[in-house]
Amino acid sequence: EAVAARRPLVALFEAIHWAEPTFLELIEHLAGTIREAPILIVATARTDLFDVRPGFAGTLDSATKLELEPLSGAESSALIEHLIGDPGVDAEFSDRVHSGAEGNPLFIGELVRMLVDERRIEKDEAGLSTLSWRRGWIGSSRPSMPWRKPRRSSAGPLEAEPYSS
Repeated sequence: EAVAARRPLVALFEAIHWAEPTFLELIEHLAGTIREAPILIVATARTDLFDVRPGFAGTLDSATKLELEPLSGAESSALIEHLIGDPGVDAEFSDRVHSGAEGNPLFIGELVRMLVDERRIEKDEAGLSTLSWRRGWIGSSRPSMPWRKPRRSSAGPLEAEPYSS
């Protein structure tokens, strides 16, 4: 509050779905007790948080929950075009990346970066950016992702699901 007395303050807490219960209680306490200081508290979390703590911040008058939906196919295509710097992307290429990343912009970016780094994007005869099939990247309708997808075990802690390349 001392800092906010001099100028407005933003406190950002990221990925709180992994936070300990006591830390979540601290965030709720801060949000519930700060009244006069110009402080904006932003906390990001996956929807998993509300499976474990359905009422998180629900009793706070000033709390707002904003849920982000996955990108649509068209939004994913626009992001891919922006990332590779090419306004023409083959629809099948865009659909495969969108499907594999499940519309998650972070995963789309990581997948496109990997494809660019491995030189697996080329121009087709129509001049559209497409996957280089000769390099054999995708053999199924859903590519393997180069990250580990977190999941909750029955015991509760977050684990990493192994992936295959």
